[in-house]
Amino acid sequence: MEKQVLSQQENIKKFSQLLDVNGMSDQKKEFDYLIQYIDQMENQFDTVLEELRSVKQELNTIQDKTFRATANKAVDKVTAKVNEAKNSLIKLKQHVLKTVDKALNDFKRQGKSALTAAVKKLNVKGMIETIKKGLDSATKSMDQNIDYLSKLGNEIHEANSHLKNVGRMFIGKDTKEITPRNTNKGLISKTQEKIFFCMSVFTKMSVKTDAVLNTLSELEKKEEPKKSVKSELRDIKKTNSKPADTKINSKNEKHLGQR
Repeated sequence: MEKQVLSQQENIKKFSQLLDVNGMSDQKKEFDYLIQYIDQMENQFDTVLEELRSVKQELNTIQDKTFRATANKAVDKVTAKVNEAKNSLIKLKQHVLKTVDKALNDFKRQGKSALTAAVKKLNVKGMIETIKKGLDSATKSMDQNIDYLSKLGNEIHEANSHLKNVGRMFIGKDTKEITPRNTNKGLISKTQEKIFFCMSVFTKMSVKTDAVLNTLSELEKKEEPKKSVKSELRDIKKTNSKPADTKINSKNEKHLGQR
């Protein structure tokens, strides 16, 4: 199935244009940010998942079944978290397409009110906050599994070194001191590097998401309704009338006290 690029969809373009011509420029900016964000994030998810698939292929060349299964399990955990975050993005994408399609149909009968309802239903900020949580969860999983693979690599290196020393003892040779594992060599290191690359991509995605959320917050502040001049004058009158009422009441109380 061919991937839909939101910014290239005709209905998306029409909805953005309608927001513009109906005096909803801030909402248009918010909507355009959302579309750009979804397209960019989807590409990044695809890059990370492709990298994880290549890691799996390399791990499957390992001869040791136990080691292969353990390493694959670590990569599977990371992949599951990435897919979980991507599914949130896909849900948002489908939600946008469905909401926009309905808004364009409703606009023919309801006019601008259909656009206002659609913008509210999109809940742009709330949906992106959900994706942010998924990104952070996946990044944490990557970090944990990089550490896990380090421990696994060290254990295997130590076990292999012990076995070699046992072999040396059998043939009457002196044992060798166990040296630390070279973390720049071997399939474990290569796997860690690839997961670290994925983690760096997700970290950038998370930073980008924060920037989008901040922009949306600024737009929301601009959209907050301002008090009308009449409303402000009414508030001033109310404030000014209170001291006068107090003075009248105090005079009446004094007059009644004299009687």
